[in-house]
Amino acid sequence: MVGALASVRRGYAVEIRIATDVELDRLVGAFGRRHLFTERLARQAQGLGELFVAWDGAEPVGHGYLWRELVYAERVARELGFVPTLTNLDVLPGRRGEGVGTALVAGIERMAVDLGYQRICLGVGVDNPGARRLYDRLGYRDWGHGSVVVEWDSPETGEHHSLECDWLVKVLPGPAPDQDLWEPWRPEEAAARLAGCPVPWAVAGGWAIDLHLGRQTREHEDLEIAIPRADLERYLPYLRGLDLYSVGDGRILPLAGGEPPPYHQLWASDGVWRLDTFLEPGDGQTWISHRDERVRLPMDLAVRRDASGTPYLAPETVLFAKAKHARPKDESDLTNALPSLDAASRRWLVDALELAHPGHAWLGRL
Repeated sequence: MVGALASVRRGYAVEIRIATDVELDRLVGAFGRRHLFTERLARQAQGLGELFVAWDGAEPVGHGYLWRELVYAERVARELGFVPTLTNLDVLPGRRGEGVGTALVAGIERMAVDLGYQRICLGVGVDNPGARRLYDRLGYRDWGHGSVVVEWDSPETGEHHSLECDWLVKVLPGPAPDQDLWEPWRPEEAAARLAGCPVPWAVAGGWAIDLHLGRQTREHEDLEIAIPRADLERYLPYLRGLDLYSVGDGRILPLAGGEPPPYHQLWASDGVWRLDTFLEPGDGQTWISHRDERVRLPMDLAVRRDASGTPYLAPETVLFAKAKHARPKDESDLTNALPSLDAASRRWLVDALELAHPGHAWLGRL
């Protein structure tokens, strides 16, 4: 869609393309808001988003921005994680009702799909029913957590502003299965798949806690294992027949042959998601946390085995990884695992948390 012509209701076409620095004065002449456009172009230069403009010949008639950072509304970021945001959509007053806004939204969504995103979100003022009708028509749906108050300070005037918004989310089409379409293997199924694998691997996440305890304590929406990133090439043959995607920052990117995965997680699918592999910075001798490479443990202490021989990460290393977010499931895993930790494991976890997360709430429980 970028650089393409989009038909509008008057029977001609507008061109939707990403703005360049040399177009700044033309945008300001049409819309004002020099600081907004300057700031958006600066973020675009850093790879943090894209400023889209609808052009009727040499005249800019609309604009919108694809925000590719953590959502600026804190509560939304906490609930949705890393989802790109469509923001600052605007069309010149005399050109509204012609389909320019629809064309801009389509161009922004196409870019999001091309970049590997499966969701896009936006906030629309509760007092703007016309815009809400547009987004409803384009497939955006309420996020289900109530309205959101967005606050900001105007760089032009210094005034503080707040706006109550309905928050909307749209699922985008793409080549990968939906990010929520998990039917994960159980640890024993992954172990059978990896039988004979020369790479040191271990079950991670919540399943590692349950293997340590010898019982399943809760439902698991996925299955995570960890391997050293340096051993990826020796590991990949054991996932033959599965579609592989590098996952991070809200993006799900097909694994490109011959190129290293850009992100820490590698998801495997056969139409549904089966396995999430963490590509860790350590090696066969030392476990190193991907969250903070100062946090380390000899591999013979970091990896244990359950009664069936399935390797899993020691609970203290799993809890350290979970401490960053401390979601309800992480709190549950801490509660279940804590009585099983010996003095050395507790001491290591305390030291790791004090190093990476000083003052963390879990320290008092340890």
